[in-house]
Amino acid sequence: MPLTGIQIVLLADLLLLTYSCLPYSGQWNRKNDREKSPLSDGVSSENLRTHLRQLTREPHVAGTEEELDTARYVRDKFLEYHLDSVKVVPYDVLLSYPDREKPNKVYVLDEAGDIVFSTLGHQKPLYAPEESSHRVFPTFNAYSAPGQPIGDLVYVGYGRREDFEFLVAEGISVKGSIVLARYGKSFRANIVKFAMEYGAIGVIFYSDPMEYASQGEGLVYPNGKYLPDMGVQSGTVKWTDGDPTTPHRPSVPGTYRIPESEAELPRIPAQPIGYREAKKLLENLAGAEAPSRWQGALNVTYRLGPGFVRPGIGGTGSLRDFGEPPRCMDLRGRGSVERHGIAARSRTAVRRGRGSLEPDRYVILGNHRDAWIFGAVDPSSGTASLLEAARLYGEAAKAGNPPRRTLLFCSWGAEEYGLIGSTEWVEEYANALADRTVINLNVDISVSGNKTLRAIGSPLSFQSLYSTTKKVGNPNPEEVKDGRPTVFDTWLHNSPSENTDFPTVETLGCTSDYAPFVHFLGIPSIDITYNGEIEDYPLYHSLYETFHLVDYLLDQSFNYTKAVTQVWMELADHYANSALLPFDVRDYSKFLRQQSQGFWKTFGNLLEKHNVSLDSWSSAIDNLTSAAEFFHGEHRESLDLDEPYQVRRFNDELMAVERVFINTMLPSGNRHMIYRPSSSNSYAGQVFGNLVDLMVASDPDWNEVKVGVSIIAQMIQSAANTLMGSINVRGF
Repeated sequence: MPLTGIQIVLLADLLLLTYSCLPYSGQWNRKNDREKSPLSDGVSSENLRTHLRQLTREPHVAGTEEELDTARYVRDKFLEYHLDSVKVVPYDVLLSYPDREKPNKVYVLDEAGDIVFSTLGHQKPLYAPEESSHRVFPTFNAYSAPGQPIGDLVYVGYGRREDFEFLVAEGISVKGSIVLARYGKSFRANIVKFAMEYGAIGVIFYSDPMEYASQGEGLVYPNGKYLPDMGVQSGTVKWTDGDPTTPHRPSVPGTYRIPESEAELPRIPAQPIGYREAKKLLENLAGAEAPSRWQGALNVTYRLGPGFVRPGIGGTGSLRDFGEPPRCMDLRGRGSVERHGIAARSRTAVRRGRGSLEPDRYVILGNHRDAWIFGAVDPSSGTASLLEAARLYGEAAKAGNPPRRTLLFCSWGAEEYGLIGSTEWVEEYANALADRTVINLNVDISVSGNKTLRAIGSPLSFQSLYSTTKKVGNPNPEEVKDGRPTVFDTWLHNSPSENTDFPTVETLGCTSDYAPFVHFLGIPSIDITYNGEIEDYPLYHSLYETFHLVDYLLDQSFNYTKAVTQVWMELADHYANSALLPFDVRDYSKFLRQQSQGFWKTFGNLLEKHNVSLDSWSSAIDNLTSAAEFFHGEHRESLDLDEPYQVRRFNDELMAVERVFINTMLPSGNRHMIYRPSSSNSYAGQVFGNLVDLMVASDPDWNEVKVGVSIIAQMIQSAANTLMGSINVRGF
């Protein structure tokens, strides 16, 4: 049986139930939450570079022998760094691969059924020697259905729901057609799901140079950070998280597994191609001209289809002889035909940095290890940071300065296939993690550009993000010259939030392994990265995401990677060693008030028409605001920090706030009622997402809307009650 989805996780002793008061070093029990960590200054740029070079020598797709090699490397470094223990937790999961000998391709056929054009099925090596590795898979989308659909081609823009609805309004049906969608506005799995919903029989993805090569051919890889014309973004098209054969259950021995045919997986083929190949399709597409918002940077007039121009009626380019029906996809070689149904082994190596005073309170530092090819940015830049953080904390523990609370260093497997490693682990240890985890600090990518920090996080964590980024120097000397000496300063300059003096912290969606922690268990989470001019770096998930990209084009000195590592360590130190947890519920109440006002602004007229009031929200938010002010003011000031049980109670009440927003009536997945992944683009977070989905339905169920409004009001009130530390019985 192949080893698949290998993952390494530093895991605390989950059987530890007692609260320990052990000897500890005073420097770790800081009462001033604003002190700087004594460790982050020790981050070594050279160590980060060395780790990244080693991690990117070979492709390491989940479940391959090469990924096992990276797992061994991470495991060995954890052992070298003097932390408590390493364990391995296995999961048997379902993955998919293409056939190396029969690459997936898109064909154009003439009237006789002869092939007049074919895509290549793989990306061309351009610079780094390793790009020619025989271990590089042909281009594919994981979990794509196999098959050989034949149908007319229709261009659907970015493949969002509104794009499909636009075509419907124009009288263009995609039923029985193959759709061509461009990356850039939505998660690819959402696009496939919409295509299925509207009756398409196949999806072709491409990356338009408008988004991915905006500076022209001279700055594409290897000379620049932009995507060359045969570059392809790989990725999963499964829209659920975790192992698809064990939904809501961990993939452990004895767990019932549903047949693959019953799993929630795509039922149509999907395949990515290069924009050079997409141009051949677009320049011969028939039909009306696409709207201006769908026009891209290829030197063609983008048309909608369906189908191609007929011979002698304006055909252009090398496909002038297109006839009817010139259409075909061949995904017969995809792994699901021969290998998709094989259960593969995912392993989690478990590593712990035991806390000295509160060993049963966990601060998790997480990063995934698997990549679609070399993964120098995603995820190996983050893996390098994880290893360097583990080294410094291990050395401190060896020197007699362990953290107050337990640190868990987690290297997840099979994240790229849909957060599989982290989801299975969370499902297996859900009760212990929900009871004991303070926060999950995730760094999927340390550096994808050199412009500014980008942060995603729970409102409880906003103040800790602001304070820790003020402690880390700006890695950009030009920014420092302009009067912005810290990471916070450049973050605020580039991403100011509305109506505040603070930078923007984005809403938690489903971009990485923090998702099962926050959306299933209600564990506050943060994800940070340093990014560039655009949110998604152009070489994302391509063959060209190599060591050369980071070492030469993105971060020659590794100072940006170092800065992210330092921010990560400052956050970890903040939560692992401050006597009082640095959560601030006042930001949550402000967030809820702002978001409820925005919700009313969007849907108020419709709500009033159907007699739905948000007064209960306003009342509950008022109560939460008052409770938060009391909690962080008079109550906090009255604490005796030398009394451990007072400190413990204060922290436990803070930890409980995020949990109250979990709807335990839902089985698994997205149970958080305040924010969740957007149903139209899982990359993004959607505030009040369950209600938004009800409101935008073609025929909303208004009773369900009223139920949803009341549930949220009750949860906000529960948060207020939690902070007051007692059960207020109505009527007394």
